[in-house]
Formats: sequence, structure tokens, C-alpha cells
Amino acid sequence: MVGAGLSVGQHCVDRYGMAEVEQWYWEVWNESNAGNGKGYWGGTPAEYQNLRLLRRRRAPRHSNAKIGGADSAGAGGQWSRNFIQHCLTGNNSATGQVGAPLDFFSFHAKGTTPIMYQGLDPKEPKHLRMGLGGQLRAINDGFTIAASYPQTKPLPIVIGESDPDGCAACTSNALRAYRAAPFIRPTPPRASRANSSSPTAWA
Repeated sequence: MVGAGLSVGQHCVDRYGMAEVEQWYWEVWNESNAGNGKGYWGGTPAEYQNLRLLRRRRAPRHSNAKIGGADSAGAGGQWSRNFIQHCLTGNNSATGQVGAPLDFFSFHAKGTTPIMYQGLDPKEPKHLRMGLGGQLRAINDGFTIAASYPQTKPLPIVIGESDPDGCAACTSNALRAYRAAPFIRPTPPRASRANSSSPTAWA
């Protein structure tokens, strides 16, 4: 897995140039907290950390690459906090030292499955309702986690998948309208204010 990641990185450098690639944000694995070892990541949290550290360690030519994490499903809760704490004070299995670089903090913010909502008047046609509330709660929770550590509060925040439903591209017509709304550049409550965010969509 480490070798595959390095090959992709080298291909990007060859195609776009080092100066361009060093401006990109790189994730090591997608939603490694999902599925309790049966989802996208089949290993343990410690094995995920080891993979992340080895990729950085074995890529000296890409030493300025921005590598963050942990691209969790949702804000990640305690899993994201454990990840950050490991980066701050954990044993670095690649160097034998304490702590590991973290260039940005990232998570996913998804709503719930869309439903056809019937208004008070049963004669009125149903309309599609997406789970915008769930998406905004995840955004707030992610910013709160980042802001709770002095070391991560100033870091860039990347909302790797920011969508009003969990299905992403299943309802493309409705998604166009939802994504045109101001929440695509969400501002978290003042109490949890961290650094600026860069939201992207799954689809």
C-alpha cells in the first residue's frame, strides 16, 4: 500500500511538477474509522497510523507534501480526538520519536438519507427533504474538535465530503439546488471557530 501511494505521488509530480503538487492536500486513507475494521479500512487505528507515518517517511522527495487526516466518516468523535492526540504525543513508529506531522485536519460531513416529505396539506405534492441538519452538525462537531487543541486550531480544515445526504449523487437534481445554498461555505458557531475550511463534495 505504501508503494502504491508513492507511485501515485511520483506520477503527479512527473505530470504536474513539484511546485504544483506541493500545494495539494493529501489523504492517506478514506474513512478509516468506518465499519469497525470491516469498512474501507480493515485494520486497527494503530495500523492506520503506521501506514500514514511510513508513507511520509518513505517519500523524502515529497517532504513538503501536505499530509493530514484523518478523513473520518463524520466528524469522527473520539476516534478523531485519538488520532490528533497520537499526532501530538504518540510514539512515531517511523522515526522512533514523539509525535507526527499533521498539516491539516480533515473529516466528512454528510446528511441523512433523503425522504419525501408531506406538508400539512395532504393535497399538496410531497417534496424532497435532505438531511441538512445532520450535515451542519457534523461540520460544527469537526470544527469543535479542531478548536479544542491549540496545535490544531490554526491548521487548515478540509471537509473532504460535504453533502446534504449520505447517498451523494443519488439525487443529482436536488443536490444542485442544495449545493447552491450558502452552506457550501459554512461558518461554524463562534464558540467552535477554528481555521477556514475547504469543503468538497463526494460527487
